[in-house]
Amino acid sequence: MSAYGLRALVMVIGLLTALGLADTAGAQKIELKEGQQLEGQIVQRDGDDVVLQVPSASIDVRLKSGASLPVSGMQAQGDQTYLRLPRSLIKLADGKPLPPPVMAGTPAPDFTAVDLSGAPHSMAKNRGQVTLLQFWATWCPHCRADLSKMKALYAREQPNGLRLLTVGGDQNVTELKTFAAKEQIPYPVIAGAAHPEIAEKYETQGIPAYFLVDAKGVIVKTWSGSLTEGSNTDFDAELTKLLSASTQK
Repeated sequence: MSAYGLRALVMVIGLLTALGLADTAGAQKIELKEGQQLEGQIVQRDGDDVVLQVPSASIDVRLKSGASLPVSGMQAQGDQTYLRLPRSLIKLADGKPLPPPVMAGTPAPDFTAVDLSGAPHSMAKNRGQVTLLQFWATWCPHCRADLSKMKALYAREQPNGLRLLTVGGDQNVTELKTFAAKEQIPYPVIAGAAHPEIAEKYETQGIPAYFLVDAKGVIVKTWSGSLTEGSNTDFDAELTKLLSASTQK
């Protein structure tokens, strides 16, 4: 990876942290050759790779001892170093491997949370129905651009069995509540600040982001970016097809 790419990687990490979307899991371990271990903080999950933040001092010790690090990118920033390495090398604190990437064809990670009105929600509870999960924020212009579409979608498809859950990424929950009330958002809004584990489980790296889940709880398709701007033109067709298949059973 070029030096430019590594700098960009660190910049992305900083942005994710500022948005409250970075992985906040505790210290994890990577297995090195000959059973060595290196502990660090996962700050980004990117497909088959992860970005791990570790103290620079621990890296220096490894390198001075002649150990080879199985990384595709490494960037020091102050007393911390960011490593990009294969997800397969990561073990959680309990010794279990890191779950596979969240993508189409994989089970939608379950979660339990309450929305702004205090009503409980979970993906498991929505089994048997098509669910659209949206990640957004009030300050995101592309999310605002999709707001009218989401309202119309909910009014049109909720009677046909669609369950729409949204996770607002605002750090200020009061501002999120005020916005939802002002805009008269009719569907459930979960405060991401109160439930950061949801974005972690879905490995959300930007907003808006959408996950379309079938009645069996499997992710059918994902979209990153606005549904009303850009190139995400297949959303309506995919949703209609899935709802039609669900009602025919």
